[in-house]
Amino acid sequence: MDTSVAYTRPLVRQRPRLHALALRLIAAAVAAPMLRLSLWRWPNAAERRCAVAAFNREGATVPPLLRGLASLPAGRTQMLHALLRHGDDPALAEQLLAALPASSGAVWLGPKLSMLHLEKTGGHSLLAWLRCHVHPSQIDPDPARAMPPDRFSAFPPSLAGALDRYPLVWGHYDLPALERLGPHRLVLTLLREPKARLVSLYRYWRTLAPEHLETLAGHEGPLLAHRLSLLDFLRCDEPGLLASTDNLYVRRLTGRYPSGGHTQLGRRDVTDALAALDGIGCVGITEELRRSLARFAPRLGIAAPAKVAWLNSTDRNHRDNPMHAAAAPVEMTAAVRAALGARTALDQEVYAAARMRVREG
Repeated sequence: MDTSVAYTRPLVRQRPRLHALALRLIAAAVAAPMLRLSLWRWPNAAERRCAVAAFNREGATVPPLLRGLASLPAGRTQMLHALLRHGDDPALAEQLLAALPASSGAVWLGPKLSMLHLEKTGGHSLLAWLRCHVHPSQIDPDPARAMPPDRFSAFPPSLAGALDRYPLVWGHYDLPALERLGPHRLVLTLLREPKARLVSLYRYWRTLAPEHLETLAGHEGPLLAHRLSLLDFLRCDEPGLLASTDNLYVRRLTGRYPSGGHTQLGRRDVTDALAALDGIGCVGITEELRRSLARFAPRLGIAAPAKVAWLNSTDRNHRDNPMHAAAAPVEMTAAVRAALGARTALDQEVYAAARMRVREG
């Protein structure tokens, strides 16, 4: 037996932990003098803590010293001045300019983010908060982000590398598609009480203006919502609709759709969905959105929002968006309640697990 290999293996396994420990030690040693040389003054305690946290942030693609300095408004100002006077990278200078205080767009220096946007769960409110910290050029511009993921395969291996360069990827994808971008990305998602989500989806689709429906070729959901009563909508077994109405959380977490032979879901699918949920770094619930975002903030290395902006509301869209009409109320009969229960029975378990995670966190 080669004893040198036997002795080397434990060191190889510990290398990431040793690397992280070395970064923490270096950060503690260099943060204050680095900031003193960069800011032309000694940093205060809060600035030192912020710089050390940015220095040690895992998953970041910006070098530690640079992101430590860029974590402070005063540091970003100094970096911008240096680039404008002496630099030869106008693109980086433009990004740093956007990161200055009072700018509407900042430069994201944290871990790469993948947002699993489940329809009618408050995803646009979560996105609005993230946009305050991410430069527009850092957001994946995928035009297919609103298409149902059961109809196309997002992020095939041939494109995953190119798309992974964006610090923020978001859309109505499913978790298996986002995982194709790599395990290093931090996934965020929100879950809403399943019955309420499904009723909101039906009402939202019915608010879409008829001329807008013509642009949704291959997406039967809005068309069927306009044609069917809520009860018939819930009982409809058309595969394209079933993928959005039958236990959406289980399907999006596992990537199992009627088009792929998964018309009926069972216990194994719930078990796999719960395991997938456990692997998501930031899980929140819509009904406690502010609390959920406050839980996300330390993981992201940013401040929690002072208030939450409720966007893309089914009941308010028509006030600002000509592509929507006012949402009509629906009658919650006993038959409708029973149909809602049948369509969301498995999702209730996933939602309960997410709710427990937020409450315990």
